[in-house]
Amino acid sequence: NVFVCPSSIENSPNSLCEAQIIGVPNISSYVGGTMDLTANPSMGELYRFDEVEMLAWKVCKLFRESQEFDNTNMIYKAMQRHDREVNANTLVAIYNRIKSNV
Repeated sequence: NVFVCPSSIENSPNSLCEAQIIGVPNISSYVGGTMDLTANPSMGELYRFDEVEMLAWKVCKLFRESQEFDNTNMIYKAMQRHDREVNANTLVAIYNRIKSNV
């Protein structure tokens, strides 16, 4: 029903990205790259990792609102971010640029 990423230190959690791709409402601690992955409320909720009361409140809120939760935008944005073809082409272009500058 809810994915929670309660890390005190985090970079870009694949587990959060996977939850977003399948449309699971999520809550992440406000650390590292999680802010970029949940840049707006349609992508998930954020809380300070040491505020466990806020985490509990947000979990309860998501359970109360789960019937109205619209995951359409979250799935769309996550699928764009993790598009295999786009990411592969971007990586190849980066390597080609590096190679041509050597």
